[in-house]
Amino acid sequence: QEQVVGLVEVLDDGLGRSLAEEEVVLARLLANQIASAIEAAHLTEVTRRYMVEATTLNSIGQVITSSLDLHQTLSIIADHAHWLLDVEAASVILRDEEGDALWFGAAAGEGADFVRGQRLANGQGIVNWVVQHGEPQMVPDASQDPRWFAGWDKETGFVTRSVLCVPLRTKGQTIGAIEALNKASGVFDEKDQTLLTSIAASAAIAIENARLYQELRHRAGSLEETVARRTRELQAERDRTQAILEAVGEAVIVTDLRGRIQYLNPAAVALTGFSYEEVAGQSSRVWQQGQEASEPFAPELAVLGMTQTQGTEVVSRRKDGTLYDALMTVAPLFDSQEQGQLIGHVCVQRDITPIKEAERLKDQFVSNVSHELRTPLSIITLLGGNLDMLYERLPDEKRRKMIQDIREHAQVLDDLIGDILEISRIEGGRVSMDREPVYLMRLAIEEVEKQRPLAQKKSQALQVTGARRLAVWGNREQLRLVVRNLLNNAIKYTPRQGRITCEGTILRAESATSGWPGSEALGAGRWAALRVIDTGIGISPEDLPNVYDRFYRVKSEGNVSGTGLGLSIAKELIEAHNGLIAAASIPGQGSTFAIYLPLQEE
Repeated sequence: QEQVVGLVEVLDDGLGRSLAEEEVVLARLLANQIASAIEAAHLTEVTRRYMVEATTLNSIGQVITSSLDLHQTLSIIADHAHWLLDVEAASVILRDEEGDALWFGAAAGEGADFVRGQRLANGQGIVNWVVQHGEPQMVPDASQDPRWFAGWDKETGFVTRSVLCVPLRTKGQTIGAIEALNKASGVFDEKDQTLLTSIAASAAIAIENARLYQELRHRAGSLEETVARRTRELQAERDRTQAILEAVGEAVIVTDLRGRIQYLNPAAVALTGFSYEEVAGQSSRVWQQGQEASEPFAPELAVLGMTQTQGTEVVSRRKDGTLYDALMTVAPLFDSQEQGQLIGHVCVQRDITPIKEAERLKDQFVSNVSHELRTPLSIITLLGGNLDMLYERLPDEKRRKMIQDIREHAQVLDDLIGDILEISRIEGGRVSMDREPVYLMRLAIEEVEKQRPLAQKKSQALQVTGARRLAVWGNREQLRLVVRNLLNNAIKYTPRQGRITCEGTILRAESATSGWPGSEALGAGRWAALRVIDTGIGISPEDLPNVYDRFYRVKSEGNVSGTGLGLSIAKELIEAHNGLIAAASIPGQGSTFAIYLPLQEE
């Protein structure tokens, strides 16, 4: 473009001579050369200034984008805008997360401490217009602009005139603005707007990065908290499961798909005798070593494709070699992450050895009772039939003998039925709790006299000795039954011409003697003690601990009749009276049974 940049003035020599045409041409050439030189110098200065500004903006951009902390980034932007434009105040304003208001993220210069963190409602101030429209605004005198909000001028004492505000845009959206303020009017020009727009471009990227980083940190923190919480929940769940498994009474065994042991709970250790360290990683058939299992081991069946919960009874072997019966339930164990993926099995074993033993004893008891019932019933039926058919032809002595035999066998039936009913009452908790003072020795004398005819049939000596007044607090009929059972057993298992002694005394724990079995276990105080001593066949050491078990009968009893209930009933009744029963025996020499009851002081 052609424009006048200056003048070249040529003065004459004062002689009144006119300039020659060639002199005019020379002056014009000189003027053109001077104009070209001036234009070159001006272009050089503009270029230098642009280069300085570009270098400065590049440095500012690097500084602004060097921080990922949002508050620090905003402070750097405000400080550099304040310094580069050489204005009296500069601030960075951002939309809040809901987008319904603006807030001052950072400020520099006069009034910075007041406005920092303040909020602007929608439509308030020139900056709201810039953010809403996404266009820069340069206002020479804000007091003449209806968009200007002057409320803070009174608070800060800063009377604004010149305003330059440019939007912060990123990804096609306006996220805020940079605002520069001066107290003088008409301070800003297009160059300042261009410069601030360049700063805003770098600032918008830096703010976006800082926000993304802040959100990433927040999400990372939230994720870390979630992971920590979930870890705590899983830990708590594992601890609860561990506590349940360790507290449960049944043996729990966990195996992998190949049947190798992965876990044993304490109940399993107690049941099998193996510690976890001894069987970890071994085959679950460790419990079937040395014997044929009653059923194939369920976890191994499951390996072959059986994925449903199964139950069966097995016979397993403990570490010490003894066998035990177990009710075993095996359930599939699936992967919690991959649905339907089988990863192992959980085996629960409940020791049913006592139940099996009880069933065996019950079967034996039923068999014994059936036999014991059948024998007297058969004799009674036979004798009754003979009396019916032969009564007129039998002599009186023969008839009386047959009637006596019928009565004796009927008594056997009555005793047997009485024992069975007593066991039923004890089992059902229907034993009478009525108590009264009972003289134990007086009761023993009465029972001895009742049993004497039975002893005399076997030519046995039956006597009572010791203290006569042993007062106890109890149920008379229950204690009578105890003494009767002890005497009856002694008579049964003592051969002909044997001797049976019923002796009573008062004992203290410190006066315990070997002749009174179990007396060493007595508590403090005085005890009424009664023992029945016989010279019978005796009881072997292996049988002695079991003589009180229901339905138990000593193997050496031979053809001696009985159901094995007498001593069991005696033990139940004595313990119901807070007493103690004990026995000692030497095979082939005899036995001693003693009962101890708290003495009722008179």
